[in-house]
Amino acid sequence: MQEIRFHGRGGQGAVTSAEVIAEAAIELGLWAQSMPSFGPERRGAPVLAYLRVSKEPIRIRAEVAKPDIVVVLDDSLIFTIDVASGLKADGLLVINSTQSEDIIRKETGFGGKIARIEALKIAMECLGVPITNTTMIGALIKASGIIPLEAAQKQLSHRFNPKLAEKNATALKKAFESTTIYAPKKISAAGKKAAAKKATWRDILPGALVENPGGSKANLTGDWRSQMPVYDKEKCSKCGLCYVFCPDAAITIRDDKYVDFNYDYCKGCGICAMECPADAIAMEAGKKKK
Repeated sequence: MQEIRFHGRGGQGAVTSAEVIAEAAIELGLWAQSMPSFGPERRGAPVLAYLRVSKEPIRIRAEVAKPDIVVVLDDSLIFTIDVASGLKADGLLVINSTQSEDIIRKETGFGGKIARIEALKIAMECLGVPITNTTMIGALIKASGIIPLEAAQKQLSHRFNPKLAEKNATALKKAFESTTIYAPKKISAAGKKAAAKKATWRDILPGALVENPGGSKANLTGDWRSQMPVYDKEKCSKCGLCYVFCPDAAITIRDDKYVDFNYDYCKGCGICAMECPADAIAMEAGKKKK
């Protein structure tokens, strides 16, 4: 039995990734099980999903604590939590990242096999949105062979409308072809200890809660952001729709009727850019304030 844990952020499709592979495996005659782990998440917040695939019936109905494979859809998570917690020494880490192998190993403390893919870049090229689930499926299949590539592509045609299925299938195949695989490398005891000091995946969900009055000031949810809105004041028509539709009250209207963005709490959902009739807001990859 292969046990897999997915780490992502709300809106990136971690849960969908697990479901697509499970459904494809079942159609192949295998046994499979996928489960989301939900707390108070919303777009941009850390989320978990679990997947099991086996040739025999699966009797376990619990979280995956000691995975054979860990899939990370957003590499910003490796700097804040211990995504490799419980991952078997001879296991596999599949990660969406532009970072070098050395940095990934340093931050995760993992010395086993690593598969790296620039999934966000492929998703934007093929889908036009920062949803990395199907690209990560391609990388996972390339590195693990858990199911055939064709089986995953077939499942996409069941899940999405024809046009969207074709785009996702293209992203999946491109990721499969572009994944870089690194052989295991010995990690020092000091390196493993440093990575383990981070919060574990068990801690991250309670950490997203605001439990005390005024606690939201210390919970800078802008750290969840993988994309950020960039504002062009010259195009702004002062309609205020971005302010009205922002789900996190991260936009304020100034006295001159132009707007300001509070990047400490903006999660990069992109709703403001979609609603802006003047195209004065564009979404760009990154977390830095501008």
